[in-house]
Amino acid sequence: MGVSKGGFCALHAALEQPWRRQIRFAFHISLVPPVHFQMRHPKALGGPILLLVGEKDDFTPAKNATAYLNRICALNPHLHTETHVIAGASHAWESTGELRWLAQAERYDHCLFYLEDDGQITDVQTGIPMAQDAFYASMRRYARLGAHYGGGTPKLFQETCQKILHFIQGVVPLS
Repeated sequence: MGVSKGGFCALHAALEQPWRRQIRFAFHISLVPPVHFQMRHPKALGGPILLLVGEKDDFTPAKNATAYLNRICALNPHLHTETHVIAGASHAWESTGELRWLAQAERYDHCLFYLEDDGQITDVQTGIPMAQDAFYASMRRYARLGAHYGGGTPKLFQETCQKILHFIQGVVPLS
């Protein structure tokens, strides 16, 4: 389970990654994952995935994350997934308090990069492949600054916890 960059890790832990040892988890819970960086050919390891995204998230937009999960599902039709778009929620809605503006937040919601099977990274918009070191060295030029975060309420937090618990109860056999 992870939130934001941790959500990215939780989502990608559900997929084969030939360059690392494969660890299989019983399930994967991904909240507001940034998905500007995707596997070109995502092959699921089998653990079910729960995706929770905020309707008004301008840091990691819901439409981008749901599109990626839909692509993963299309390539892995046996995979059990659930998606919840949390109405009115921004990034980090699971934290309670005021909605805030983080002026220096780097966001890449306008970009899409595919990690190729050979380890190169392709900018989907231009079709230009690049080595990983060149990609990481150039990331700042793609960044846009500023995003909203927070704004959660105790009620929204509780509802989110209930969605997570319901998912786990549905995919983990009771002993």
